[in-house]
Amino acid sequence: MKFALHEVLSGMLASVEQDRFTDDVKRLAAMFEGPATAVPLFAPMAGVDSEAVAHALKTLRREVDPSARRP
Repeated sequence: MKFALHEVLSGMLASVEQDRFTDDVKRLAAMFEGPATAVPLFAPMAGVDSEAVAHALKTLRREVDPSARRP
């Protein structure tokens, strides 16, 4: 089973407590390191590029906020 980065990001952000939430892409990319080394399913996420995380975050925004979608 394969997941898109924005799907994995969605699950990770859902598990982050509100006071620890960030939209800083470098910090989000660093968050992938723990699960990537602990869970084989997430191993491909090790060293994920912060630009890829930024793109995934934009994808999530478009999915949850219709006004963020391009015309």
